[in-house]
Amino acid sequence: MNHKLYIHIGMAKTGTSTIQKYFYLNMDLLKSLGVYYPSPLVSPLIKDWHVGHCSMGESGSLIRYDATPWHYYRDRYFEMLKSAQCKTNILSAEVLFYDSPKNLAVFKDNFDTKIICFFRNVFDFLKSAVQQTIKEGLRQDLFTFSSHRNHHVLGWIEDYILFFGKENCIFLNFDKLRRQHSMLDVFLKTIGDDIDFKHTDIQNDNITPSDALTMFMYQLSFFPFAYSE
Repeated sequence: MNHKLYIHIGMAKTGTSTIQKYFYLNMDLLKSLGVYYPSPLVSPLIKDWHVGHCSMGESGSLIRYDATPWHYYRDRYFEMLKSAQCKTNILSAEVLFYDSPKNLAVFKDNFDTKIICFFRNVFDFLKSAVQQTIKEGLRQDLFTFSSHRNHHVLGWIEDYILFFGKENCIFLNFDKLRRQHSMLDVFLKTIGDDIDFKHTDIQNDNITPSDALTMFMYQLSFFPFAYSE
């Protein structure tokens, strides 16, 4: 019987960094419990993505300015998973929902693979995206990012279901679940009730809502240039 593999594809702004940071900081402990989270392979230019597996995202390779092709990283992760021989395995990269699920065929063919994706209300997503902009600086696609994001993720939902099977796609309502649970707790429960996970709270690095509002009002001054793309 193939070992289990959970591929967490995001979406962005649904606690992905917190989930990835937990697994990254606890890799050795988790492996002793039979849960394998491969050490992320990243280039020096993407230090902010060092806790996840975004290097194997095809669309994200343009953002990384990485000369190494995305499929090289994917194949390396596959080799690491096969060598680990753990009962439960996890890959997490929010950039994957921009890519064709066929890019993940090697995992589907060799593991009992399930896709995990959290979905978030678009208005809350935009507010959170503004907070991230404050940390990262102004984006060139500031006013078009949300439409690109919706087009891609909604466009690939059917493809993921058709490719992996509906029974292997776990779609979760971020807005509903976060009212009563942390996304980390939800994720851990999703991948296994029989695993004795122990964790401490992972700090959320987002800035305050008031700072986000101030930055958003400033960014509105760029609205006349929004359609220059």
